[in-house]
Parts: sequence; C-alpha cells; structure tokens
Amino acid sequence: MKEGLVTWSDIQTYWECPRKWSYRAAGWVNIESQLEAPLLRGSLIHQAVESYWQGDGIESGLAAGTRAALELAAKTRHEFGVLADEIAKLTKDAKSVAQRYVAKYGDRMVPLRSETLLALGKCGGTPDLVAQVDGLGLVLIDLKTSSNNLHWNSLDHSGQLDYYAYLWNQPGAKPLDAVCYDAATPEYITRVSRKPRPAQGRYIYETGLGIQLLAGQQAHMNPHFRWTCGQCPYFKACKAFEHSGAEVEAEVLAAEYIKEEASNV
Repeated sequence: MKEGLVTWSDIQTYWECPRKWSYRAAGWVNIESQLEAPLLRGSLIHQAVESYWQGDGIESGLAAGTRAALELAAKTRHEFGVLADEIAKLTKDAKSVAQRYVAKYGDRMVPLRSETLLALGKCGGTPDLVAQVDGLGLVLIDLKTSSNNLHWNSLDHSGQLDYYAYLWNQPGAKPLDAVCYDAATPEYITRVSRKPRPAQGRYIYETGLGIQLLAGQQAHMNPHFRWTCGQCPYFKACKAFEHSGAEVEAEVLAAEYIKEEASNV
C-alpha cells in the first residue's frame, strides 16, 4: 500500500494471490528478484523516460536508477563486481531504448503531470503520465518497459487504465479523452490507445475498498490461490509456512528478505 491507500498493484496482486499481497503490503521485499536483468532494465528505462517527462533529461533518470540498483546489489550475497558490470550494461541498453522512445513521441505530446498520486477515498494510484497528445487530446499514459508484459489483450482486460481514469475523472477535473499504453522496450516502441471505460474503473475501485479492510493481517491468514508458485518472489516464505509453520516462515523472511516501511508497488 502507498501512503495508506490501496493502489492498482495492491488490487492486481490480491487478485493474483491474497497471500502474496499480504507479504507485499507488510513491506517484505526479495532483493535478488529486483536485480533480475529484464526487471532491472525495465526499471532503468522507466526512470529515464520519467526524468525526460519531468524536464530533467534522460541522463538524470539513468544516474538515479543506476545508484539505486548498485545500492541493492551491495545488499546481496553475489559478487558485487559482477553485478556492477551487468548493471552498467543494462544502463547502456536502457539509454538506447529511452532515446528511441523520446525520438518517436517526444515532439507529439506535452507532459502535464508525471508520477502524480491520485486519491479517492481509501484508494489511489500513480499513473505514469497525463499529457496533451497530438491527435488524441488529454491522455493518461502507462509506460510498459518489459517485453514480458506486452500481451495487449491481457493488459487491456486488466482494467489498470480504467481504474486510473476513474480516479482522475471526478467532478471538477477535465475529462480524459483517451488512455494509452506506451511500450518502450528493446523490441518495441509503440502506443495503443482507446477511450476510458467508466463502469470497469468503478468496479475495480470498489474492489480496492474491500481490500483496504484487510490491511495489516499476517500473510498466512490470507488464503493461498497462486498456481505458478515457483515464479513468486515469496515462494520460500510461503512454503516454509505451509510445511513448517509461522516460526520457520519468520526465519526465512529474516534471512531472505528485507522489511521496508510500506510497500509502494
């Protein structure tokens, strides 16, 4: 949760597995999973493009992203020098992708609000950008930086953009003309746009209100629904509880994870 609000990622994670959501809401983070190459490259691209939107330039975002990655790498058990070399390579890749994105879309839109928290009741979200876009009007944009996420039908069905649009389109706000997924990956620089769907956005918002009531529960108090457990960053902790109980689960969490103040994902 972010600033006490249920976010889109909270809702998405709860739908995926309530127990996984509980671990994340409690602030547990698996460091090594954050340093996997596709995720790290995507994070660097994201920070570079966001920095451009905010008027600070690609290089500024890359520098901040690289510093954060190196700080994470220093906390792992792996050889730091190997990870530092890998991060340097991924930073170079990210710069190339960000430059291609800016070259294609930079002159076609005027950024208005980047990474601004939207809140309604106990729910909230932080869309990547709201901008005035040539030929589309006022647009809310979500930036996708991992090729693994580019299943357009699944993305569209998820309702993420509709949730953000619902939070934006409240009385007094200028209505959005469109919502967009922008892809900035090594393979794709593209944009997919459509009109917001208010009914779906409201449904997801009301789902978030229900999830908010569960905040603060211990992870094992929520049911385990996930089918692809081996890919989950909380697999070890979850299985420790299933097979050995809460005491062993706590030992695994202490050994394999760090505890942040709150989950902003």
